[in-house]
Amino acid sequence: MNAVEEYLMKNDIRAMFLLTGKSVPAYDFYKKHGFSEQENSAAFAKRL
Repeated sequence: MNAVEEYLMKNDIRAMFLLTGKSVPAYDFYKKHGFSEQENSAAFAKRL
């Protein structure tokens, strides 16, 4: 994760936005690495 962040900053990219489910291991992984949930955003899905 540090290498990704360093690469992005070197290329003048100042934010990362990720999408994951709350009940999968990635959720805790991202929180552990300093990501926070965006209270003013929502992701939508519709099963057909």
